[in-house]
Amino acid sequence: MTFLSSNPSVLTFVPSGAGLACAGSWNAFAQLCTAGSIGVTQVTAVANGVSSPVVTVYVHDHVDTITFQRFDPIFPPPPNGPCVTSALIPGVQIFRDYQAKAFSNGVDITNSVGSFTFSQVSGTVVTLTTSASELNNNNGGQITEVRATAGRPGITQIYASVGGVNSAPIPFETCRICKSEAPPPTPPSA
Repeated sequence: MTFLSSNPSVLTFVPSGAGLACAGSWNAFAQLCTAGSIGVTQVTAVANGVSSPVVTVYVHDHVDTITFQRFDPIFPPPPNGPCVTSALIPGVQIFRDYQAKAFSNGVDITNSVGSFTFSQVSGTVVTLTTSASELNNNNGGQITEVRATAGRPGITQIYASVGGVNSAPIPFETCRICKSEAPPPTPPSA
């Protein structure tokens, strides 16, 4: 099997190394890897004349910190309430939007790390999506934002991950629906 990189200044493979990669270039004996450029490359495996699907590989500085915080892509965020309601009340959001950024030694390297993965401890308290049209996820090219939608009442944690590093978890609470939050009852018909 042979592995091919579309950008050899970012990533190269040892021809007989069964996928042994170098984020840069190998010496003549394929024993020493010299660091190359930071960037993106497309990798393909070829065996018996058949090519694999293309895989995008991001080569970047070490991620040592991820910030993960609330934001609103359209309007300034309203004050943080203690919880998010799942009741459909006019003018009340049943979700919160969050954005992740990656840092290396205090320098923002978000644009070089690829897409973040977002997780929650309890999928019944909150549902996460990266496909809401208001999020700026570069049409799926790089995912840095997530929408957390309230589910069943309770408290859970959500966090972002990239490059083997997790952000600090953020608490997310779905409110109990109180009688004052519930839609008014429909009057009986005459």
